[in-house]
Amino acid sequence: MRTVGIVVLGLFAGWIAGFLVGELLARTAQVTGYQGGPLVVVVGLAPQVGSLLGVVVAVLVDSRRRRDGSGR
Repeated sequence: MRTVGIVVLGLFAGWIAGFLVGELLARTAQVTGYQGGPLVVVVGLAPQVGSLLGVVVAVLVDSRRRRDGSGR
């Protein structure tokens, strides 16, 4: 159950981070006047990619903490 909780936490934290990065890129592109097509794809997929990365990072950090003995 601990791993499920870590995965859910990583999913939400990654989604929030991806959303913020996507918004930062979109606002920067809007200010500079850039209207390229690839940026639209990156901004659109940023929350999903962030979620995936958040899950991977959360599981890796948890497994490392368990291996080192500093976890519960």
